[in-house]
This record gives sequence, structure tokens and C-alpha cells, in this order.
Amino acid sequence: METYKTKFLCSEFIEDEGVVIVNWLPESESLSDESFKSESLNNLSFVLSRKPKKILSNTLDLRFPVHPNLQVWFNQNILKKELEIGVEKIAVVVSSDLITQLGVEQILEEEEGQKFTTHYFDNKEEAWQWIISN
Repeated sequence: METYKTKFLCSEFIEDEGVVIVNWLPESESLSDESFKSESLNNLSFVLSRKPKKILSNTLDLRFPVHPNLQVWFNQNILKKELEIGVEKIAVVVSSDLITQLGVEQILEEEEGQKFTTHYFDNKEEAWQWIISN
């Protein structure tokens, strides 16, 4: 298992399943718009170098509300690149914070986000079972 870790997120590549798991951490509360972009781009480099078919995004501890301008930016700069390398399926463990959850869901409702097979979950175990299923 390969990992990428900062104080805001930790990503793991599970090669046998072709899955990258992105775990946002509670420290994400101190992110600014620019640091959110920087973290997302750095994590994207990790994802692109592994070329997974599936991503499990655990936003349960994401404490940064992704406002509409950042949702559009994320769609154009992150999701578009993930589509280009062949990511097909995204499982999202939703945040307990309604504003954060809404921001994440709206990212995946944008143009590029709609091209993935996506499902939302309340816990990581159910998300994992879904993401590794065919």
C-alpha cells in the first residue's frame, strides 16, 4: 500500500483493487481556498501516478465548506484529469456537517462529476464494499 499524507488529508493506493482512498482529516478546518486548491492538486499528482479506476473519498472529517466557485474549480481541475486517466467509480462517505456535505455533492453534480458512477454512504465500510464490487 502506497500513501500520501499531509496534515489535511491522507490518501492510500490499494493496488489489488485499483482504488485510491482519500481521507480528509479534521485539520481541514484551517484550510483556505488557496490551500484547498494546493492540497487537491498535490493529491491529484498522487492519484494520477497510480491510475486507479476507483476512488473512495472519505469526507466524514472534512471541515472545509467547498463554496460554488471552488466546486467549479475542482470539477475542471481535478475531476476532469481523473476522468482522463480512467477513473470510473467514486464512493463518497459524507460529512456529518450539512454545508460540507452539500458542497461535496454539488461538485459531483457539475458537468465532469456527472460522468462518474457515484454513490454516497454514511460509513467507510459500506463505501468500501460498494467500490470494490463490480
